[in-house]
Amino acid sequence: MKNKIDAHTHIGVDVARKKFGMTYLFDGDLLLKLAMDNNVSQIIALPALGQIICPDLGKPNHPQIYGLGGIPNLVNLDEDKMFFECICGKKWWTKDPFEEANKYLFRETRRLNSYEKLKLHPISWVHPLKPRVDKDIREFYEEYTIKGVKINSVIDKTDPRNYIESEFVDIIKEFDLPILFHTDNESPALPSTFLEFAKKTGIKCQLAHGCFGDKKSLEKISGMDNVVVDLSPIEQYYKGRLLTKRKFSTYRKYLEHVISLCGKNKAIAASNFYWCGWTPESYSKCWKDFESFGEEDILYRNAEIFWRL
Repeated sequence: MKNKIDAHTHIGVDVARKKFGMTYLFDGDLLLKLAMDNNVSQIIALPALGQIICPDLGKPNHPQIYGLGGIPNLVNLDEDKMFFECICGKKWWTKDPFEEANKYLFRETRRLNSYEKLKLHPISWVHPLKPRVDKDIREFYEEYTIKGVKINSVIDKTDPRNYIESEFVDIIKEFDLPILFHTDNESPALPSTFLEFAKKTGIKCQLAHGCFGDKKSLEKISGMDNVVVDLSPIEQYYKGRLLTKRKFSTYRKYLEHVISLCGKNKAIAASNFYWCGWTPESYSKCWKDFESFGEEDILYRNAEIFWRL
């Protein structure tokens, strides 16, 4: 069978773990080895989110959520800087961390592609309402040949329905780029909001993490030409707690639930490295789960068509 495509991975530096001298697994060389061990030939690579940490991280009694550093709330932004607030009360302006994360990804994908062992396709992480987002995407497309963009509404705190008419949408349509949306079980990252965006704009959208198993959203996707679902695992899958409030005994049972609702022609294999359980072993495990369905569509063909690989 043709080698597989991993349609959602991350490469970058986990600043919080680096701060404390701990191992972080967003490493590109590790991803290269794991991909080759599991017969993955192409990868859709995203920046890691680990560049955003509170300046007071490490001080006594500082709350540590979502890993070591948590993800501070984005409050405001201009062309070059972003203003964050941590749950500890700290507020600060900082150089745009999205830009730093993107540039790291671009350097790493070029380096790894030079080995000619597998093909990595970078997609940039952007804020849709940044004043110069159209200029950023144009630069990323022309200089780094991005295949699409990633939006994480949990971080940017922006409902996608609020930028249906925007410079961001205009530039995405100009270059005909897909958007990979992080889905979650809280607003503004609910799968239903992204489906409304996809319907009104006509833009190709990949919804991550199986839409958290949301039955209504997955059923709608089965009839939408411009939307696919990636099967990437996140911590909640292993705990069994999903948007549907159902519990699943195994990750494979969850995959059965998602695929049965959206259809095999809409489901795309994706590891979410390094978030897929926080160990290299879990990367191989998730691919065994994908392979157990024996579907070429899920393992590579759907991603090939959607990302035009």
